[in-house]
Amino acid sequence: FIKILSTNAILKIIFTFKKRTMKQTPLRRWLGAQIIVIAPLFLCLCTLPTTRTHAQTNYQSQYSSYQYNIKRVLNEDSRANADYSTYRGTVNAMKRISLYGCPSQFITAYNDHREAWEISTQIEEYLSMINSDGFAGLTLIASLISTVNETKDTPIQDVVTAKMKLEIAKPIARQWIKTSWGKIQSIATNYGVYEPY
Repeated sequence: FIKILSTNAILKIIFTFKKRTMKQTPLRRWLGAQIIVIAPLFLCLCTLPTTRTHAQTNYQSQYSSYQYNIKRVLNEDSRANADYSTYRGTVNAMKRISLYGCPSQFITAYNDHREAWEISTQIEEYLSMINSDGFAGLTLIASLISTVNETKDTPIQDVVTAKMKLEIAKPIARQWIKTSWGKIQSIATNYGVYEPY
């Protein structure tokens, strides 16, 4: 109703009402005076919904942009996890995902998730290297050289200690991946993005 009436139409109604109230009782004159006082306020309020609507439109546009970019990133992340059989392949694919257009808290959470994957990948690569036959042979040779040269080096003990530390760190890194993914999902949900992406 407010948008339909123009300013001229509202003023015309006020003046018509004012003319009619002058000929009538004091109560009607008082009501007419109230309308004359309230009318300018009403006219000012007529412009507010337009301003508010413009601000809401900008917010909704930004919100929609965030939703679109979050979905895009999560779809690319899903493909990165599905397309590569190795940790390193997944991490490299995740590094190529552009976070452009995403909200800052999502970018922070996704970078944390990438870092969790990177650490987990390094742990897996070090464990794979330590468990390889070639590494075991090199460790034995280094141990023999240490014994022959009577040095204080203990390559076998160092490898065993490193392997134990890596085995302890492995589940912690995997938990970090799960925790960081949970943060990403929570932020995505706040923007109305739900699985499947």
